[in-house]
Amino acid sequence: MTDDGNPGMTVAGDEARIPYTLGIDLGTNSAGWAAVKLNGEKSPVGLIGAGVRIFAQGTEGDIASGRDSSRNVKRRQARQARRQADRRHRRKTQVFHILQRAGLLPEGDSVHEIITVLDTDLLEHHVQQSGLSRHELSSSLPYYLRASALDAPLTEHELGRVLYHLAQRRGFLSNRRAPVKEDEELGQVKEAISELDQTIEKDGKRTLGELFAGMNPHTEKVRRRWTGRAMFESEFEAIWKAQSHHHPSVLTDALRDELSRAIFYQRPLKSQHHLVGECELEPGCARAPKALLTFQRWRILQNVNSLRLRSPDTREERELTPEERITLVDALDTQGALTFAKARMLLEVSRGWKFNLEEADRKNLEGNTTVARLRPIFGDRWDALTPADRDQVVEDVRSISNIEPLLRRAQGRWLLDPDAAQQLAECRLEDGYASISRRAIEKSLPFLEEGKHWAEAKAAAYPFAGGAVMPLEKLPPILHARLQSLRTLRNPAVMRSLSELRKVVNAIIQEYGLPAEIHVELARDLKRPRGEREKIWKKQRANEKKRNDISAKIVAETSNVDPSRDDIEKVRLAEEQNWVCPYTGRTISMAALVGTQSQFDVDHIVPRAISFDDSLANKVVCDNKSNRQKGNRTPLEAFGGDPARWAEILERVKKFDERKWGRFQWTADQVADRYEDF
Repeated sequence: MTDDGNPGMTVAGDEARIPYTLGIDLGTNSAGWAAVKLNGEKSPVGLIGAGVRIFAQGTEGDIASGRDSSRNVKRRQARQARRQADRRHRRKTQVFHILQRAGLLPEGDSVHEIITVLDTDLLEHHVQQSGLSRHELSSSLPYYLRASALDAPLTEHELGRVLYHLAQRRGFLSNRRAPVKEDEELGQVKEAISELDQTIEKDGKRTLGELFAGMNPHTEKVRRRWTGRAMFESEFEAIWKAQSHHHPSVLTDALRDELSRAIFYQRPLKSQHHLVGECELEPGCARAPKALLTFQRWRILQNVNSLRLRSPDTREERELTPEERITLVDALDTQGALTFAKARMLLEVSRGWKFNLEEADRKNLEGNTTVARLRPIFGDRWDALTPADRDQVVEDVRSISNIEPLLRRAQGRWLLDPDAAQQLAECRLEDGYASISRRAIEKSLPFLEEGKHWAEAKAAAYPFAGGAVMPLEKLPPILHARLQSLRTLRNPAVMRSLSELRKVVNAIIQEYGLPAEIHVELARDLKRPRGEREKIWKKQRANEKKRNDISAKIVAETSNVDPSRDDIEKVRLAEEQNWVCPYTGRTISMAALVGTQSQFDVDHIVPRAISFDDSLANKVVCDNKSNRQKGNRTPLEAFGGDPARWAEILERVKKFDERKWGRFQWTADQVADRYEDF
């Protein structure tokens, strides 16, 4: 299919407008389709046409590795730099004019020209007064004046130059809402500011300007240091207090307030609430922040209610007992996460039993991350707070973007000591948003508390959700879609894929009419979030490194200079099995394992003809005679008739992999139940 919207099909005209099913495979840069003809019984009887539309993906970079970014990033960064430069210029110009009106700077329109001329005049004067050379004073004149202002009277223009210099260098102000990826850099900045604070105290200096004035700018760097906004604010107050006695008619309280705001005010971050998606269960309601205590409880109950314990022998599953469920929920409600191993210990589960969610490559159960981060700060007082107060604490941490106001709130409203208040001000709660709103969480939570699964709880809370909708004659643009979740979509890769999908579907409808039904398969990279894609990519790279290491090992230990994929797989399985055949106990050597004369085969534990399972979890490497003896049977069917040998086989398998140990014991009925869909 080409970019002009033509689906790229050549079909006889007499086949148009016949009943058909449309199948679509949607990826990050392609949309494949096939139209299958249906008979009167809605069964497929033939292919009408097929094609693929190739398009440029909506992001730059590698989507599969999670290292992609929007095509607008460079433009957005350039725009941000322009805005910052413009705001900085307007701030300094505003301060300059305030100082001019107060008579603290010379008259004139050009800020740069006036400051340059003033610096030249002040340099000539203070070279004569201070006894310092022009070379020594030229690089540190503003700092020299800032230090002098603490003890000696300054002229009005000298004082104006000092105050204007504070506007030029006003220090760093931390914002609590900085992106998580900037945390490491933010930590380095705070550490540098803390070290500078300690230097000021150790050297017995009163202000930052006094410290820098005592440095030799030709041997010690004054610029390119991280400084804090609080340092400049305290110096401003110290200079104003010292100089107000010498210029009482000029340095009024009104001027101080006006200048302080002009120099130090920093606008709050623009709210991004309008970008939060809409809840599909509650139209008009935004999705709930994950940091909310109600969401944390909702997630815990949803996970625990879906847990099953799986027997290592029979592979049968059982639900948690009410007591086990309460024990697990209570434990998760007080900590950020709980590994499956610790969960089994907590429930005193027999060895070998597994949770069903473990097979989804999960390492732990998510707990109450909000409580886990706030309880250590409040201590026992957290339990004494009312539910409304706890919610308010969470709201304070979420909504107050600057550290200083949150510090005051922590000490004034929540009566925390200085150390605890600082911890609260620096606390970062879980980021992101749920898939549903607060109202939907609150409506469904009572049903989850009863132990219902999420599907049951949702059906109970919203019995009419997901009802029939009127069909469309064609797909509308995303911005005009019925679903609010589509209209507020912000993922550029998904937006591009859906926009191209719309072109494909509408072109096919125009050619053949409305399909009887549409089946859509999404590419894994498209439907997974960036963090999960990056995690999968890292796992794939680790597996790739492992295969390369095994290949190098085969080359080093054998005469095989080009190991095949099968050779690498055999060695990988042999390493998992501690180089022992599970059926005979025979030791496996590298020479006997790989090559054309190999004495060992890869065996599917559950025969592939039955399971269609070709994963490593369903494979062992074994003596080729045993493999032929086993044939197209399960291990239990092949070797279970000899109790002594069977016990030895199970003992060997149990030592290297408990998952495979469970598969070895599957009966024919269990295999049939497991793979009945095939």
